[in-house]
Amino acid sequence: MLTYVCILQLENQGLMVSSRNADALAYSLWSLLPSFCNYPSDTAKSFMNLEKHLRSKLKEEPDIRGIICTSLRLLIQQNNIVDLEQKGYIGEDMTEEQSRYSPQTARDNLYVLKSSAKNWLKDLSEVFLKSTKDDGGCLQVLKFK
Repeated sequence: MLTYVCILQLENQGLMVSSRNADALAYSLWSLLPSFCNYPSDTAKSFMNLEKHLRSKLKEEPDIRGIICTSLRLLIQQNNIVDLEQKGYIGEDMTEEQSRYSPQTARDNLYVLKSSAKNWLKDLSEVFLKSTKDDGGCLQVLKFK
């Protein structure tokens, strides 16, 4: 996951343990992504810079697809504070993270997320619909009777 080239270089040099350790370390770092998507204060400003990198990793690295999808889901759910406020669910019982979010911040964040939705849908369809196995456990095929 670091990059397949680096890992292959380590393997070619006979450093199998180092190769596996590097791969495990990279996965550990990627697994931190959902926590960075937990009410981030800079989504509207920074998401477009991160989006291209995440989309390329989604296509290239099956091992982290689940992490990327979980992170996107968190961003969308937590910025849906506007709907929660309209339904009366937001009040004094808000957590500290939620209280930093104004309805305008959530709207701005959702606008940025929506603006890239078409690209994400295309990439997700390409990756998951062409896959013969469940890469990452993010999408399930629903059968309707």
